[in-house]
Amino acid sequence: MSEYDVLLANAVKEAKKRGIAPLKSETVQALQQLKDLDTEILLGKAGAFSSDLKKLMFTNIYSGTSISEIVAQLGQTNLATHQLNVAVNTGLRQFSDFSRYNIFKGENVRWTYVGTQDARTRPACVSTNNNEPSQGYTEAQVNDSDTPFGVRGGFNCRHSWMVL
Repeated sequence: MSEYDVLLANAVKEAKKRGIAPLKSETVQALQQLKDLDTEILLGKAGAFSSDLKKLMFTNIYSGTSISEIVAQLGQTNLATHQLNVAVNTGLRQFSDFSRYNIFKGENVRWTYVGTQDARTRPACVSTNNNEPSQGYTEAQVNDSDTPFGVRGGFNCRHSWMVL
């Protein structure tokens, strides 16, 4: 959970550096709800193991255990460690994108789509990368794309929206 706070702090720092006022209180509340939902989604993927995972996960989160240690402990369930890593990392990346977007929402900034381009890259991500305007995407263009803020290319996407 502290990783969420670090991601949000980094986005606020970037906004301040550009002279943009950081988040309004309603935006902070929305991001908190998103963080809570991300946690529920992670646990929902575990299905039948939900109760045991919640107890294990929240006990460790509130005691300050690192993500790698939590994943190691969750790995003792019937889920593979790579599945848990992917779920945790997807949630964090989505939160990072939503945080960045909410800080710069409505500001006159341009966006670029960054990430790996290889044989595993989804067609929507390839298209977004290959069709980026020379000055970057506007907020409206990103939201109308196949890879909008937060969603990006979908679960386990390796791309993010960054301010130019």
